Amino acid sequence: MDEALEKQMIRDCISAWMKATANGDVAAILDLMHEDVVFLVTGTPPMRGKAVFAEVFKSFADKIRIEARSDIQEIEITGNHAYCWNQLTMSITPPAHG
Repeated sequence: MDEALEKQMIRDCISAWMKATANGDVAAILDLMHEDVVFLVTGTPPMRGKAVFAEVFKSFADKIRIEARSDIQEIEITGNHAYCWNQLTMSITPPAHG
């Protein structure tokens, strides 16, 4: 596959993740990750697996709204592996009532 296309697919994945997060759509977020995903969050033990992520996300999804903007600094692809250096700007607010 062409490297430019692969990089665009990574950008599209990040964009889809941001949109699904803003919409509180945990199912769409789960579709973007592998079963053995690991999240490293400051001050907490690693979150291992989709089920743990879903549980944590659902525990706060109705209490806050998360909107994020992604500023991709670098995407590197080597064989079957890729990494992305990405600066996120996040806004967390109570959900709108009305």
